[in-house]
Amino acid sequence: MKKDTLKVTIRGPLRDLWRFISHISERRRIFRHSSAERPGEKHSIRLRESLHPEVQYLLVDKIQAENDSTNSYTLIPDTSQPGSISIAAFSAGQYLSVEVQLESGLRISRPYSISNSPEEARRDNAYVITIKTGKNSFIPEEMVKNWEVGTALKVSDPWGQFYHNPLRDTEHLVFIAGGSGITPFRSMVSDILSNQENISIVLVQGAAVPEELLFSDFFLNMEQSNPGRFKWIPVLSETTDTEGIIKHTVLTGFINGVILADAMNSRESSLFICGPQAMHSYIDKELVKANLKTKMIRRENYGIPGSPSGKEPVKITVKMAGSTHIISADRDETVLVALERGGLNPPSRCRTGSCGWCRGSLLKGKTRYDKEPEGLRSADRNAGYFHPCAAKPESNLVVDIPANPGINTDK
Repeated sequence: MKKDTLKVTIRGPLRDLWRFISHISERRRIFRHSSAERPGEKHSIRLRESLHPEVQYLLVDKIQAENDSTNSYTLIPDTSQPGSISIAAFSAGQYLSVEVQLESGLRISRPYSISNSPEEARRDNAYVITIKTGKNSFIPEEMVKNWEVGTALKVSDPWGQFYHNPLRDTEHLVFIAGGSGITPFRSMVSDILSNQENISIVLVQGAAVPEELLFSDFFLNMEQSNPGRFKWIPVLSETTDTEGIIKHTVLTGFINGVILADAMNSRESSLFICGPQAMHSYIDKELVKANLKTKMIRRENYGIPGSPSGKEPVKITVKMAGSTHIISADRDETVLVALERGGLNPPSRCRTGSCGWCRGSLLKGKTRYDKEPEGLRSADRNAGYFHPCAAKPESNLVVDIPANPGINTDK
């Protein structure tokens, strides 16, 4: 006897209900066949520590001179240290905070952008940081003058918000670099062009003389290899003589509204700006003068610690880790620099007020910011918090600074 069959077509809400029931059934099947042993807390801790270690122990593996005042340092895991097997992952554009003890015994840390791409770092199990030293540098020459192959360093995990996010940023990117502010763009250009075919980039690189156009051969090669997707615009402020140095058209003067308009090319653009604070202020004015509208501006800035003001110094009473210290500070240096000179080893990362790692409480006195920190929230300010890395003292201060949980410790 032949059985009749009934064909049922499920549509609309019934189809969604059927899929939900099927999902529940599949989940129950997976649970029945899963191991009764759970990964446990140790598994989660290992994963967290591999992605965000409190400290990385690294060795200088290679030193490459970029010009007379700039070197690139390749850093690899120090395998003599427990758990130091591989470097922590990062996004192109992020930085490392490196601690160094100076000959005076003073311990300081400085942020250095990672200049190799994440893909290159995974391949080589190494970071590359590019550092400019000298009179007009944010980095004291004494900090790196004794670095050689084999030098051991204590380094933070990668930090920073200066990276491309396809959910936030436009498909046309304009990168603007001043001096050694080019370092994160070396990583970002390589990473984006290799992995995101729909993105186009214009890099405007400013420098005084041709020798200061870092990574010029790399950017020239990337422009030739990625026609229509990458354009490099070098701009020199002090010379027009590039013969035998740069095989590329070079503009002269400063990065102005005309150059920026050409880079944006009437397209909705996301701007990434990295360089000294004076350059940021100048670029902002040029954007307004040229009536250029941007969807998003991301910033990474650095500054040279202020020279002595000649004014009467102030006293800072510091409450830190259960102890009280009294130190002297110049009115044109940041509270963070004063704390470091006082040998107190305060927490620090970005040194520009953006990350909030150094945040402390201002209990008494008055401070000023040359520019309001991007990372200081209104609620924090109203509650009496401040960012020592960007704040300068206007009077005697009483502050409460948290103990350093990161690399500036003896652990």
